[in-house]
Amino acid sequence: METRGGYRPWTGSTFGVGELGGRRVLLLGESHYTAESEYDTEELTVSVVRQVINGTQVIPFFDRAQSLLTEGMGTGKVTTRADFWHAVAFYNYVPCLVAAVARVRPTSKMWKGGAEPFAHLLAAVRPARVLVLGKSVWDHIRLPAKWTSVSLGGDEAMRERTGPSGQRVVATWVYHPSSVGFTVGKWSSRAATLLAAS
Repeated sequence: METRGGYRPWTGSTFGVGELGGRRVLLLGESHYTAESEYDTEELTVSVVRQVINGTQVIPFFDRAQSLLTEGMGTGKVTTRADFWHAVAFYNYVPCLVAAVARVRPTSKMWKGGAEPFAHLLAAVRPARVLVLGKSVWDHIRLPAKWTSVSLGGDEAMRERTGPSGQRVVATWVYHPSSVGFTVGKWSSRAATLLAAS
């Protein structure tokens, strides 16, 4: 899927028709980290999610994100890692490798570089819901002026963004799944609100 710059997003084979009741849900992470520069290609995001699905990489971030949404659904319908990840899209906002190891913060230039690729991603993937996995990412999201953005019900944590073609996206954020203070129980209600938004 072409998104102009950055990494190609993961888009599951049942995205929009699968386990999440046909909802087009995009999980938006922050950034990639790897010491192996040969893996820093446009396919990095897709490769990581494939490895998570087949179990060759165990990354708690992805397991917690999955639990957050499946608990938010309250149905227990999604039973396998593969079913879940094939039903969603995933993308990291920062469009470049940040560092060799995690816990290094993106620079201001890296954050700014995410705006245009993210706008193109929204147009290409057309999610109806975006769950932003981290308050820092939420605070750095920028969209072109032709996108409008309003809070829903006066809640700044829940926003509706409308693109130039009328594309409507409802978005909210939760603590980063790898952060201190994150628990599925604490944040699943916000994920449920996002999924239920009309």
